[in-house]
Amino acid sequence: MGIYTRILESLNLSEEKPLTPRQKAQKAGLVSKGGGAWAKEKGGKTVARTDGDKLVAVSGDEEEPTDTPPEEKPKKKKPEKKQTSKNVAGGTPAIVPFTGTEPESVKGINKLQSDLEKKRASGVAGAGGQSASQGEAVYCNVLNSLDNDKFKEENSDAIEAKKKEIASSKILTSDKEDLKALGLDSESPEGIDYLATREVFADTELAKIKKSPPNKPPKSNNVFFMKKGFGGKDKDYKSWMKAAYDGGLATRKILKEDTNMDTSKPMTTLQSTGDIDNKIAGDLETKLKASKSDEDKAYYKQELADFQHFRKYHDTYTVGVDKEGRTHIVSISNKKGSDLKDPQNNTTPAKRFNVIKDRYGEDVAKTVTKSLDENIKKVRETKINAARGGADVPIDDELIDAISDLDDKYMDDIDKPKSDYAKWLKKNGITAPSGMFPKNAKEKLELRNRYVKERQGQYDEANERLYEAIEKGAKPTDKPPAMYTDSGGKEKPVFQKRDKKEREADPDGPEYEDTPAIEAVTYNSFGRLYTKLGEKNENATKGGLAECVKLKTDEKEAVSQAHRQVIEDVYKADGGKPKPGDDNGPHAQGYVDTVMDAMHFNSYIDGGDGKMIIQMGIRGAQPSQIRGCLAEQSGYTGDTEDKEALKEHLRKRCKIDEKKGNILIQDDKGERVLAEDTFRTAGTGQKVASGFGKDMRGCVSSKVDEKRASKETSENYQYESLASAYRRVKHADF
Repeated sequence: MGIYTRILESLNLSEEKPLTPRQKAQKAGLVSKGGGAWAKEKGGKTVARTDGDKLVAVSGDEEEPTDTPPEEKPKKKKPEKKQTSKNVAGGTPAIVPFTGTEPESVKGINKLQSDLEKKRASGVAGAGGQSASQGEAVYCNVLNSLDNDKFKEENSDAIEAKKKEIASSKILTSDKEDLKALGLDSESPEGIDYLATREVFADTELAKIKKSPPNKPPKSNNVFFMKKGFGGKDKDYKSWMKAAYDGGLATRKILKEDTNMDTSKPMTTLQSTGDIDNKIAGDLETKLKASKSDEDKAYYKQELADFQHFRKYHDTYTVGVDKEGRTHIVSISNKKGSDLKDPQNNTTPAKRFNVIKDRYGEDVAKTVTKSLDENIKKVRETKINAARGGADVPIDDELIDAISDLDDKYMDDIDKPKSDYAKWLKKNGITAPSGMFPKNAKEKLELRNRYVKERQGQYDEANERLYEAIEKGAKPTDKPPAMYTDSGGKEKPVFQKRDKKEREADPDGPEYEDTPAIEAVTYNSFGRLYTKLGEKNENATKGGLAECVKLKTDEKEAVSQAHRQVIEDVYKADGGKPKPGDDNGPHAQGYVDTVMDAMHFNSYIDGGDGKMIIQMGIRGAQPSQIRGCLAEQSGYTGDTEDKEALKEHLRKRCKIDEKKGNILIQDDKGERVLAEDTFRTAGTGQKVASGFGKDMRGCVSSKVDEKRASKETSENYQYESLASAYRRVKHADF
């Protein structure tokens, strides 16, 4: 029976779990008519019935037991599109059987992840924000808890109803693309089944977040209802749940096919936080010290090195064991969209400029250093400039009338002096004009502007002392922290402390950010009024409103202007922008290298197959696929295994688009975009989003899909061969 059992296992089949009559009928593409009757099409003639634990064919007035539905008689009909293979994530039976998370490969990790998932559901977010953090939490839960075969069986009625709904409506283009990435056709039974199951899963998760503790009122502790979470929008939440389902099943398949993880054993997928990562690293160190054989020592030494490397940017990771029973970890970078358009890295303009400045070191032209310093200050003071500029806006009747059209919060700020402004009035013995807006509006606004000019002037003097400390070498990592004298004459830290929620999510991270603790009047109370007026009255050409339009334009364009200026100064320092096909100078090379790091391109070039999965919706890429695309798209003709040569080639040949900031290749074959590096104003903040360029998206998608297709061909052949063997063995006499 050993041979028989091994063949069953290789097919993911089991004598103890035969297909139910319903599963047999569904597998054959039959449609339920109710009462155990099955037809070839909706409203068609009954061709089979359920009889106990069997599916029997109906022929005339007789019923003959059979384990397979009756053969169809040939008839003329629209040719069906090619049916897809059995090697598909989400198929039945699952190609990677669910194994659970017990026993743990590292003691205590299941509770750590479970507790973290509760925090994410209550709105305690990681660095990616509330929506992404909750999406990642459910993705981990899919990998840790979802037995897809069992889910489909327990929700078969809902899935059947959803199939009918999908079949009778137009399938979205995005859904077709998702199926295409899986190797499924949108008109095939397998494709419809996948979409229906995914939809029911999303509905189930939506119902769960709406009703289960801590998801009862007050809504302030429920990520679904929170404004910075999903804002109570079903569609948005379900979109993330579908991504979690897609990514979880796809990752499970990659873990089996492309890593050394033993997927027949329990595994736990964790969200990355400082304390959890430290626990895993500590466990690896303990096992390294306890290793007795040279082989195990070498294994754990490499495992620890890989983990410490990829923890710098992984979002989640799976902890299990290899075939030898040793702790094995695969890091995962999670992005929501299967179209590969999600940013691979987000930061602020000031932080990116600082990275560029640090990368150059001492060997850099003074013009570039000066440009970076000036533009770092410029992007940091965008909000301050809006408040400063607002203090000079003339207050006329048209401006006051326009304020009446804004939200009440803007009028409340004018009528009710708050915080530092209230203290300033008291200190100067000034009584604010009485009445509710628009009564005494002109006097109130002019008095506010007087406060901004005087107070911001005091802040500016203090900020100069802060910037001077930074120029002299103050760093956020200094211990004790670097200090300066603030506007009130007190000694304060030069840099801001990390946000409280960030510290809670990552208690082992740095205490201070690299953001200077500059002093400024409250933007939301003062500067925002005038930029909002400019936004709402963009066609104004005179008076105070025209000044507001200028303030809004300056605020909106400040970040992109600063970025363009830095790029221009970088090329100037190298003697000008090189022609297509010529090498970059040292300053441009340094700039390109920072984008390569932001995109993790340098890391992917170094390797990581089997240890890092870049999971983008349904598509899961390996570092070697990204490395291959970088070589192909950049025109590199050398050996892709010569990693330093490829990096050097990219630094020298990638050009910087002065208008958009994209990283391009320009040669006799045309122009190709490798990375989109977008500097912009986002709401009241600023953002740098780095993602795959359009040509890289196309290349990586193709490589992932081609590998899936080639794997399916080989797996399909193996499946059919083993299936034949299984049928022979089942009837053999052992």
